[in-house]
Amino acid sequence: TALIGWFLHQASEQSYRRVELAHIVEGVAVRDVMDREYSVVNPNLTLDTFVDQHLLGSTGATIYPVTVDGMLAGTVELRQIRRVPRADWTKTRVSDVMSRQEALWTLTEPQPAMDALGHFQESDAQGIAVVDAQDRQRLTGVVTRDGLARALRQRHETARLAT
Repeated sequence: TALIGWFLHQASEQSYRRVELAHIVEGVAVRDVMDREYSVVNPNLTLDTFVDQHLLGSTGATIYPVTVDGMLAGTVELRQIRRVPRADWTKTRVSDVMSRQEALWTLTEPQPAMDALGHFQESDAQGIAVVDAQDRQRLTGVVTRDGLARALRQRHETARLAT
């Protein structure tokens, strides 16, 4: 019976956290939590060049939009680079490992931030490309797990101070 009680307690705590999180996210749009400053990557870069130019000394980005002529071609994340043996980096291009635009789950600025949160909870994605609502290939920003968590934490703290 103690085990059943523990499970019920855990379930009620999770339910409470979900309700609290839904309240924090209510009325927040993707535009409010997205990063407008991000580094874009050329799909023809070899992985060794990509690492040298974008990862070494970087600000800790976890997702890099890949663009061609300013249009979103895909994204590349650190986990995709890690799958390639270091010895192959000089002959492997970003385009060989990136997630292609047509397969990406993207957001638009007016969408609820809850959509981003839901996607992060259901996937292992580290970031989501934000595209123009009319031109789905025109990149306008990115939402990262860390950026979303930081924005929601800040919103939660602000709400607590106001009460």
